[in-house]
Amino acid sequence: MSDPVFDHLAAASVAEQEGRIDDATRILAELGDAINNRPAGLHLAGIVAARRQNYAAARHYMLAALDLAPSAGMVAEAVALIHRNLAEVHRRLRCPADAVAAGRAALALMPDDPITLNNLGVAQFDAHDYNGAIASFDRAIALTPDAAAPHFGRGEVLLSLGDYDEGWKGYGWRFRLAGVPAPVPAELIAASNARAWDGAAFDGTLLLAADQGFGDVVQFSRLIPWAAARCTRLLVAASPEILPVIAQFPMVAQVDADWARIGAFDAWATLSDLPAFAGVTADALPGETIPYLHADSARVASWRARLDQLAPTGLRRIGLAWAGRPTHPSDFARSMKLAELAPLAALPGTAFVSLQKGEAQGEIGGYFGSAPLINIGAEIVSYDDTMAVIAGLDLVVTVDTSVAHIAGAMGCPVWMLVAHRSDWRWGNGGGTTGWYPSMRIFRQNAPAAWDGPVEQVVSTWLAM
Repeated sequence: MSDPVFDHLAAASVAEQEGRIDDATRILAELGDAINNRPAGLHLAGIVAARRQNYAAARHYMLAALDLAPSAGMVAEAVALIHRNLAEVHRRLRCPADAVAAGRAALALMPDDPITLNNLGVAQFDAHDYNGAIASFDRAIALTPDAAAPHFGRGEVLLSLGDYDEGWKGYGWRFRLAGVPAPVPAELIAASNARAWDGAAFDGTLLLAADQGFGDVVQFSRLIPWAAARCTRLLVAASPEILPVIAQFPMVAQVDADWARIGAFDAWATLSDLPAFAGVTADALPGETIPYLHADSARVASWRARLDQLAPTGLRRIGLAWAGRPTHPSDFARSMKLAELAPLAALPGTAFVSLQKGEAQGEIGGYFGSAPLINIGAEIVSYDDTMAVIAGLDLVVTVDTSVAHIAGAMGCPVWMLVAHRSDWRWGNGGGTTGWYPSMRIFRQNAPAAWDGPVEQVVSTWLAM
């Protein structure tokens, strides 16, 4: 005899696996309280909630599923999967210790599961257990040598520790990660009969793909002259938004956002390959001497005049950016709310200039600080504008987003607030970085705790 609840759960599970999250949500809603005594149903409800980025609800459902699992006679592998998924939910809620505990619970039930080991390694990295993270990634690699995720995770840990020699090896697995598109279309490579470049000098045309996020492009573009010196002709393919950055390097023969306009080439690589090819280490960062990005002088003058119209005279001007691209995999940790910068609003003799783009601009409507906040986000239409505005500011205060890289590459003063587990390029401690000498770093002392670095920014500014 058919079990209608089981049938509905099966349909919801299929919908979730096929990415039809609205359908899965609707089916579960139709079941109502019928899932409350079924750990598998509660687990599925947690998965669907997580897919909707409602991680608090996901945690509630998954913990409830674990409470019921013993009395329901759930098999060990099924319980392990709940713990494994709960680990990622805890991580998204910025609770790394809980994520590690859930990962260990899953591993106790499935000791040879490479996915659990990889997820545990990520959670340990978040919790600053670097040796533990490397050990977990190593075990995952031993079980599945061709799996990209543990290689990449291990590489990021080593890079964060300053071991660039070994770190770049793991970082090179990034394009094998699930869901990551090829940096150059295969048909384009085939049409040119091009080879993957290994960094060695050669006579011919090299194509570089400006891959990853805009901040990565800014950071690694310093090595464009190094690459250009190792080929006869250099082409760069980049997204339209970042073209103003690449255009500042005169040794690039062609930069384009349209693959159809990219001509024939003999070899290809990505911009983020260059540090490994060039042998970049934490102590020696080759490339163009900073500043390697410059604002257009006429545009700078125009923006100065614009800000003179908008901001009271005689005030020091601080640019603000508090949120990055929402689709970034670490945006849940790196971005903040404008309201969390409230202590800055009391700084005397100061005017703020918003460099924020995207949906987060809407938060400006709730700003009521004593220091004026000039909202020019809608007028900043390109990175040319961003550079020109930054050139006319006394300081930029930002989270880890492209604005930080732009200011650093220009050699302008920039104070960056970073998450408790920051991106690998900022290391694991300290207030400076060799990537950008004009940058100061203010770090969270606990996950999700922005009050500490914000207070440090205020006290540092007042001490100047």
